[in-house]
Amino acid sequence: MAGKKMQVTVTKDIGRWAVEGLFRPDRTKIRNQALSIASEELSFKDIDGIFIKHTGNGVPVTYGLLTRFIIWMIKDLNTMFGFIGERPYGADLAWLKTQLEPTTFEQWVKTDVPGRDNTKA
Repeated sequence: MAGKKMQVTVTKDIGRWAVEGLFRPDRTKIRNQALSIASEELSFKDIDGIFIKHTGNGVPVTYGLLTRFIIWMIKDLNTMFGFIGERPYGADLAWLKTQLEPTTFEQWVKTDVPGRDNTKA
C-alpha cells in the first residue's frame, strides 16, 4: 500500500450522508442505492504533510513490525488490508461534491484535531 492514495472521509460527512439517505433521498437520487462516500483521495504522505502543516507533528503511528504482526495473525485484518491494497475505490468524488460539500481532511485537521495551530495557512 506504500504510496497508494486512499479515499477518505470524516465521520461528520458520514452523518450528513445518512441524513440525506433517511430524510431527503430523492433530492440526491440515492433512494434504494448503494453509495460509496469519500471526500478526497490522499496518500499517507499527503495526510502526514497536512498534519505537519497544522500541528507541527506528523501523523501518530505505531511500530510497523507490531502492526504487520497483528495483521498477519488476524485473518480478517489480513483480508481487509489485502483488499484495500489491491483494488480501486468506488466513490465518485466528482458527483459527491455536487451533492454535499464534503469536509476535506485539511478542514478536519484545522477544526477538530487537538494541538493544531489555527494561525498557520
